[in-house]
Amino acid sequence: MERVMVRCLLERRTTLAQADVRGLAHERPLLPYREGRQDRVGEPTRSCLGRVPGGSGAGRRAGAQPRPARRAGARSPGRARPPPRPLTRGAGRGFLPDTSTRAPPMHPSPTGMDLLTTPPPAAGEAEVVDALQVHYGLAARVSALPGERDRNLLVRCADGRHAVLKLSNAADTAEARALGRAVLLHLDGRGPPFAVPRLIPTRAGAESCTVGDAEAVLTTFVAGRPWDARPPSAALRRAVGGAAAALGAALRGFDHPAARRSLPWDLMRLDRMAPVADAMADRRRGDWLADFIARFAAELRPAAAALPAAAVHNDLNGSNVLLRDGADAVAGVIDFGDLLHGPRVVDLAVACTYGLGDADPAEAVADFAEGWARAAPLAEAEAEALFDLAVARLALRVLMYEWRAVQACDDRGYAMRHASAAYLALDHVMALPRHRGRERVLARLGVRRGGPGSRPGTMP
Repeated sequence: MERVMVRCLLERRTTLAQADVRGLAHERPLLPYREGRQDRVGEPTRSCLGRVPGGSGAGRRAGAQPRPARRAGARSPGRARPPPRPLTRGAGRGFLPDTSTRAPPMHPSPTGMDLLTTPPPAAGEAEVVDALQVHYGLAARVSALPGERDRNLLVRCADGRHAVLKLSNAADTAEARALGRAVLLHLDGRGPPFAVPRLIPTRAGAESCTVGDAEAVLTTFVAGRPWDARPPSAALRRAVGGAAAALGAALRGFDHPAARRSLPWDLMRLDRMAPVADAMADRRRGDWLADFIARFAAELRPAAAALPAAAVHNDLNGSNVLLRDGADAVAGVIDFGDLLHGPRVVDLAVACTYGLGDADPAEAVADFAEGWARAAPLAEAEAEALFDLAVARLALRVLMYEWRAVQACDDRGYAMRHASAAYLALDHVMALPRHRGRERVLARLGVRRGGPGSRPGTMP
């Protein structure tokens, strides 16, 4: 596969620390939770829409000899450690590298990143409104919702009903788009104890329609307050852990050929981001991440590949998990666009990286594991792998931020809104003794072990 180098197209004129990364993305409407009927998919009705009150080595030069793998903790021969970049507190939510005094490095572009570099569909508002009238019989206004690669629109009907229209990215294959529709149909009628989007067919009974050059689907609007709008707490982490278990149970039995796909956010392919770690200007973090990636590829991934596998949501982040207003309870889960087939504990690992706050990472991950275990059994091997898989997702987040910081991506603001929290969490993880996170999860779940390097015993 051809390896390419992607140069920075835009000079960064301000530091990430000076930007309010949360303000760069469109705000999600914070609307009261409303339990909706779980009707089968049919013609759009008031209950169907719901009423809301108030409205891996990539980037090396051609012909260059591959570099031998480094031992953990070893440095390249003759390469001196550059001084660390100064740290600045970013918008009061963590630490980011200071980029105001130097140009950002050229990061190699890992393979399979076209999903993140292809702009979202550019259909005009009038064109969207006309399509809603023609295909769904809806007189509505639309406004933008956050999205990483698709164009997501909040549909406000004249009679107060709300829905969401998603225009798929051109880089998504037809099989991937079919996967997105199939999982919503699977969950309809057998969903978890919280709301998930339900597919709304067109007037002709089709699952999707065409808006401009893009394929579009209309789904029910899931009301709730984004998880990341609430301060992190142990109770909230346990609630999200339990929701991850419930979602896993609802997805049980679902399979689709396109679920076995390669996605940029697949933590099992973390080693694709090794060139980005090698190119990081902050060598303290970059070297730690490079060593972790090497250990992940050699030890952690083979062990994770032997765990129970299933279809997983793969993106239980602070925007996709919605809470009931004023309660530590999950109201809904949205955005199944990153669904794939993998170890079922991946959903719990992904969620772990978004609820850390300034807490001890070992204790925070144990909170999530405790919540899952209260809702469904967690195999001992899954409990043993959980902390390392959570660190793998955290490493992937940081490396994605590093890569995107020098890209001219349309979704850069959306992507960077959680950046400072991820860097701060990484610093906390780097300060932990190597086995502390794993041991704390096992101890919280009551798993007896013989020592730091032993296999887990039995759960009482």
